[in-house]
This record gives sequence, structure tokens and C-alpha cells, in this order.
Amino acid sequence: MMKRFFWNKKKSLFINTLSAIMIGGGFVMCLSLTGCKPSSTGKTDPPPTTFTFSLPTIPDILTDPTDRANYLANHYWDRFPFADTILATEPNTEQLFVDYIDILTYASTGQAEQSIRNMLEHTQKEESGRTWRHFLSLFEKYLDDPNSPYRNETLYIPVVMSILSRSNLDEAERDRTREQLSMMMKNRPEYLATDFVYTLANGKTGQLYDIQADFLILLFYNPDCHNCAETVTALKTSPVIRELLAKKTLAILAFYPDQDMDSWKKHRSDIPSNWINGYDAETKVKNDGLYELRAIPTLYLLNKEKRVLLKDANFTQLENLLRYPEHINDSVQKAN
Repeated sequence: MMKRFFWNKKKSLFINTLSAIMIGGGFVMCLSLTGCKPSSTGKTDPPPTTFTFSLPTIPDILTDPTDRANYLANHYWDRFPFADTILATEPNTEQLFVDYIDILTYASTGQAEQSIRNMLEHTQKEESGRTWRHFLSLFEKYLDDPNSPYRNETLYIPVVMSILSRSNLDEAERDRTREQLSMMMKNRPEYLATDFVYTLANGKTGQLYDIQADFLILLFYNPDCHNCAETVTALKTSPVIRELLAKKTLAILAFYPDQDMDSWKKHRSDIPSNWINGYDAETKVKNDGLYELRAIPTLYLLNKEKRVLLKDANFTQLENLLRYPEHINDSVQKAN
């Protein structure tokens, strides 16, 4: 069953324009439970619990957009009743959560991570664990699901760390979570990518680190994958990428990590001749877990030293970074 992702329905108030988040401050959301029901005695039960959510007031002294986003991220949940499991798991709370994730994208990485840690600590004060697990499911859905428009591995790492910090975690779940964290920590932005061998159609082999270019797009793909075909088309038709390829400041390695060689050979002509089109003859990348390939296609952007600039990026992120290379340092710090 396909998951339904909430898109922020109030972007005009405080998402599309950063000033609306930082200065507007007029957003209020009301969460109400079901209405009153007659009791068995014929009397009316007390009114349902109602909670009115409002954004915290940002001090006027904070004028820098990132500082203001940091303040919002750190104080977003200050008045939320985490101890009330009914309100905490009420469907409308998911929209509040999505708005929170949006705000984190404007905050500095360190402050966003700290905000998540603080928020999860608050959820753990509810003794049954229901609130904590509910918000964990939302973090997983929006930050970790490959199909989520908000997917963000960097922000999901403190969530995984929160899971591991639980003393009552059973060993099987602890082992799965440790393995998940281990894979997430591989090939992180700012770190050197793992080297591997690729094989060409003529049988010759090469290594990732032998490719010489200022930038290298690493595309893990499957020749029969529809989304892969769309990504290949986007890369082929991008004026930015075509210009950089022509200048030889960019190289592209399209790498097939599986074993269906008949399919790879059948679709070999789909890959442009000025790309490197290789496959994994020994399937070491997949079998040895050298890269986390949870969804195909997977895009990486590396620099000349094979340091990761973007991990598991979408095409728009990759193209924008190549269009404005002067912003690379800021983008890498943000991703890390």
C-alpha cells in the first residue's frame, strides 16, 4: 500500500517565503478530538480536549534568517502536550510535524539535529512509550522513506541514535538499528567515497578513483527501471551537465550493481557514449554493502578528490549544485 505524504498546506504562510516563517508568525492550528457523547447515566461527558497550537514568538533581536529558523526549530514543540497520547497521535498532528520538518530545512544542521534530539527526549517522558513510537514512525516516514519528498539522512541519524539509547530495546531490534546506522554512516558528505571496480562492455576494468574530472556524477541504476530512465534522460538533456561534460570538467559513471547482464546489454545504448557505462562483475558493491542502495536510481556527486558532495541526491539538487559551484561548501556543510 502506498503511503500518503502530507504536503505542507500552509506554505503561503511560512514555507514558500522564508520571511513568512521568520516574520509572519500568524499561524495557528487547532486540534480537536471527537465531540461529546451522552454517558450511560444520561448526562453529558466533559467537553473533548482541545489544543491550540501556535508558533513561538521569535525575539526581534534575531534578524538573520538562519538564526530565526534555529529559534523556531528549538522552540517549536515547547507547548505541545506530549503526555497526552490522544492529542499526540491525533491525525492533525501529522501536519504539525510536516511543518516542523520544513522549518528544519532552513535551520543550521547542528541546530536541526539538536532540535530533533530534544523533541524525542520530550516524547519519552510519556511513560507508555506510545507517543515516542508514534513520532518515531513519522520521522521514519518523512525522513527515511525513499519515496518521501522530505527524505533527509542527516536529520534521520539522531532519530536512529535515539532508538539505540533506549535501555528496553530488544536485542534483535538493537542489532537491526545498529546495522542501519552503520549503512547510513557510509559515504557521508565531506568524506571520501568508497572505491570500487567497474567493468566495461569490452571487458576492461577501471576503478572509481581512476576517473579524472573536477566533478563526478555516480549513478547507480537498473536498465529496466522506469525512474532510472527518467533520471538518465534528465542528465542527458540538462544544459548545465552537457556543458560541463563538453568542457571535460565533469564525468558520469553509470554503474549497474546487479547481475542481469542480458538486460544490461540490451539497454547499453541508452547510456550516452560520453559517459562511462559499467557494471559490477562480482556484485561486490551490493554484496559487501559498500554503498547503501535502498532505492534505484541513486545519485552521488563527488569532487576531484572523490570526496562526497551530495549523497543519494535528487536530480534537482545535483543540477543546482553544478550550476552554482560557488555554493558547494555551504551545501556540503548543510548536508553533513
